[in-house]
Formats: sequence, C-alpha cells, structure tokens
Amino acid sequence: WGGGSLRVAAGRDLLGGTYAIWQGDGSLAAGRSVGLGTTADFSELGVTLAAGAGTLSVSARKDLDVGAIVNPTVIPSVNPSSVYFYTWQPEDALELTSFGGRLRLLNDLDAFALNVGGDFASLITAFGVAAPTLRAHAASGDFELVREVRLLPSPQGQAEIVAAGSVRATDRSVPLLMSDADPDTLPTAARPAGAGQLLAAVSLPSDAAIHAGDDVPALLIAAAGDILGGAWQFAKQFRAIAGSDIRDLSLSGQNTSAGQISLIQAGRDIDLNARDNPRNSSGNRIELGGPGRLQVLAGRNVSLGF
Repeated sequence: WGGGSLRVAAGRDLLGGTYAIWQGDGSLAAGRSVGLGTTADFSELGVTLAAGAGTLSVSARKDLDVGAIVNPTVIPSVNPSSVYFYTWQPEDALELTSFGGRLRLLNDLDAFALNVGGDFASLITAFGVAAPTLRAHAASGDFELVREVRLLPSPQGQAEIVAAGSVRATDRSVPLLMSDADPDTLPTAARPAGAGQLLAAVSLPSDAAIHAGDDVPALLIAAAGDILGGAWQFAKQFRAIAGSDIRDLSLSGQNTSAGQISLIQAGRDIDLNARDNPRNSSGNRIELGGPGRLQVLAGRNVSLGF
C-alpha cells in the first residue's frame, strides 16, 4: 500500500491481464493493440484496469479494448459483513487513447465472472465505477460503449468521448453516467459503507451543483460519423457534435451559470425516434437543468420523437 508508479510497454500487443495502481500513476502502451487475452479455461477477457488512486493511461497504435474497470476496495471479500469504500481522489483520471483503430469500453462483467468465479462476481455491486475524469480518444476510428460506466463525482471531473469516426452504444440504451453527487457522501476508508450503498453515491440526479464555476464542457464528439444510441448523462454543460447524424439516444446535462451554452449539433440529422431502440423502455430524450441555454443545430432534419 506504499504506492509507486506502474509502467508497462509492449512492442506489439498487450492482451488481457490485470493492472493495478494504488497510490501512484500508471501507463500501459502497446505498439499494436490492447485487446482480449484468455483465461485458464480459454475464455476471452480484456484488460482489467484496477485503480486505487492516481491517473491510469492506456494507449495503443491500433485497437484498444478495455475489458473491465474496477476499484480494488469495492471488490467483495469472503466475509459477508465486510464494508467497502472508494479510494479515488478528485483529480484522478482514466485516459484511453487509440491512435489508429477502434476504442471499446467492454466493461464485461460476464467475462470477469468467468475469470474470478461466478459466485464471487455476483456479489459485486459497483462494477464499472471509474475515476472522476474519463478521457477516451479514438484518433482514427470509432468509439463503442458496450456496458455501463459510472464516473465518481468531483468538481474537477471531466468526460471526453472523442472519435474520428462514430460514437456508438452497443444496445442503444447503455449509460455513461457522470455523477454530480456531493463528494462528501462517498464511502471512504474513514466512512465505509455496505455493498448495497456503493452505487447510491454515484447516481443522478442531485442538487449538489458540484461543477459551479466550471466552464469546461463535457465532450461527446463523432467528428466524421454518427452518435448512435446510449444514455449519456453529464453533470455539467456539454458539447455533443457529430459530423453526420445524432440518433436514438438520451442526452442530459446541466448548466451552472446563465452564460453557459450546451450544444447538440449534427452535420445531417438529429432523430430521437426510438425505432432503432426497442429495448429502451425509458424513451429517448434531451434534458438540461440549470440556467443558460441549449442549442440544437442540424444541417438537415430535427425530430425530437413522439
């Protein structure tokens, strides 16, 4: 628990494995791809990123697939009466960069369960909870969100999903949630919580307005493609920009001052009709809280659903 840095570099591929930092920064770099490895029973499992505190950066010259995101101190133990807590700090970040291929956040609990045991994995209640800042950049390809990701609350927190191609959510309703809860309510080592309370501290909505005075918008950018599917929930003003279409999604944020402008902009169509999203029972919508303005701009058609 004394801390220290982690540095891993592969000339070709980095396949599978678990990489942990506790009180220091870490970096993983692959000369080709960061992808799926195999477990002892030959099941596929992507890279598991286990961060206690610090900034963890992962980069690949081609494809980058993240198998799982976990905080080691919320992983269940054999003691059923155990308590848990988060260890991330307000400035901590997860930085993912694919220079020449796709970037996928798999966050695959099923594959993780095959690796650690299904009975054990079934006890995990805070799988996919990440550091307050997530920067995911696909410099030449697409970004894909496969399973839910939640970002811990912090006044310094930021979400940047930027792809040269398209941004997609696999099942059209999978959420990326940037929490705006009061950070003082988070379970800590001095104030731990039971397993059932871990997600309550990283959920929306909240009236804490922790991003007051923060004029840096969250980014959801598909430079030359579409933003398709997903439930994107930002705790601050945002920019959602697609070179082509924005379709079949839910998008929410909040301005914290009268001068802030959240923006939804498509080079072609903005279409919230749920015909491509039969499993999204909550419906597609745009929500913006707080003062300021929301701008919705399209090069062709705008349909806000019915």
